Formats: sequence, structure tokens, C-alpha cells
Amino acid sequence: LAESNQGDVVGYAEQMSEMARAVQLPVNGTFKGVSMRAEVGATPGMVAQTYLQDIERGYAIEGEVVPNRTDDLVSFVNTIVETRQQKGGAVRGAFNGVTLRAREGSTPEGLVRFFDNVSSALREKQEAGAQEVSLAESNQGDVVGYAEQMSEMARVVQVPVNGTFKGVSMRAEVGATPGTVAQTYVQGVTAGEYIYRTRSGTNAAVIGAPVTPSENVGGIDLNPSLLDLQIKRDGKGFPLPLPQQPIQDMNIDGFFPVIINVAPVTPSMILGEMGAGADGMLKLSALK
Repeated sequence: LAESNQGDVVGYAEQMSEMARAVQLPVNGTFKGVSMRAEVGATPGMVAQTYLQDIERGYAIEGEVVPNRTDDLVSFVNTIVETRQQKGGAVRGAFNGVTLRAREGSTPEGLVRFFDNVSSALREKQEAGAQEVSLAESNQGDVVGYAEQMSEMARVVQVPVNGTFKGVSMRAEVGATPGTVAQTYVQGVTAGEYIYRTRSGTNAAVIGAPVTPSENVGGIDLNPSLLDLQIKRDGKGFPLPLPQQPIQDMNIDGFFPVIINVAPVTPSMILGEMGAGADGMLKLSALK
């Protein structure tokens, strides 16, 4: 699938998943410089995981670092954003102990707003003893950028942080990496995958996505085009009785025995469940 640098990773993962289903081949893609892969049958949530795993591995080498500052926040965030525009990738720096990161689409105003949110949450904890705080909801950009802010806020304030990205609830525990936090978003989207595909299509996570029956949601697919019943019928189309069906010659796939529990059984337990025959004798088995 053609590389994309726009939007959210889940939307791109949906396209990869659908392409793999349609062509019945694995699909490779690149989202914001990170390689992804969709195997046949993979859900969008599973495909998005490949992006988050690579993002997680890359945090140790995530790009340029600007010198830390403790004065003039506006000048500092302008420097971060300008450096990112010049050199690409990701740029980060700390202002008064709060790490600010600039990625594609980051603005000085957005970084200032995040710093103010962290400062407000810190005061809330110090003055009111808050046990958890919240980051303002966002419907813009990519989930990884939002997860980075949640992770950093939890680190600075030292309490869990709740957030909402494109209508999906997220949570960052103290010490959680951005990749771990982003997983909560993908899990939320995946859990609601069947629901939001069968609604009106206005869910924030899938705006613009066609409203089509969902795949890979479990259960039995009753699409007639996929059925291979191999059943003999009479001249009027009615199925023949079971004794007249060639069961030994049928190709029946998809049934697997599963042992749920193993427990010891005594003869008295077996006999206690059986009734006596006409001759008054209990029978362990019978052929009718």
C-alpha cells in the first residue's frame, strides 16, 4: 500500500487489512516512516500493533535534541518546531523538567498548551491531592503524539493520566512508555471494531470509512457464496434423509475437538445416570 504521512495509524491499518482481505495476500505499508505489515485475516488493530512495536523500539534513537531551557517557553517551543521542520523526524527538549516533543504536524501553540496542561495537573495534585489527572481530549494528529503527552504528564505529575483520543478512552500509568499507552487506544478501537463498522459511519475513529459488514468478528459466516454443503437433494430440491447422505465421502473441515475438563468417573456414577431396560438390567451401552 502506498506510503502515508497523514491522519491516524488506525485508518491506514484499516486500509491495509482490507487490501489483504481483498487480494488474499500479505500487504506491506509505511506510515510516517515506519514499516507495517498486514497478513491475510489480520484485523486493523493487529496491523496497527506492528506500527506501535516499531515506534516503541525507536524511542532510544528518536531524533534531534535541543538544549533544555527554564526561561521563555514561547521561544523554546519555536526552536523545537523549527528544528523539526529543518531536519525532519522527531525533536525533543525539556522546559522546566517537562519534555516537549515535536513531530510532523506539531505546532508551537500545541506544545505550549501541553506544557500548561502539565503545570495545571501538577498544581491539582499538590493542592488537592489528586490521585489521577486528565489530559484534554484530542481529535487531531496521530495517537502516538497524544500517547507521548500522556506518558510525559504521568511521569511529571506521578499519578495516572486519563485521556480521550478521537472518541476512544486511554490511560497512562506512571512509568508507561508512549507505545504502551498507545496500545490502550488500539485495544479500545479493536474492541469496538464490529460496533462502529455497523453504525452510521460517523464515529470519530472511522470518519469516511464505508459502512460494510465487518470481517474477523468471530461467529459463523453465513455468506451463501462461501458455503460448500455437499448435500444430496431430491428432484424438488429438498435434502435427502441422513441415511441417504454420503457422509463418508463429504469433505468436512473446521471442526476441532476441545477437551474442557477431565474428571474421574466411578461405575456407580455412570449407572446412576442410566435407566433399567425392559428386563430390569442396567446397560452401559446399546446399539439401536
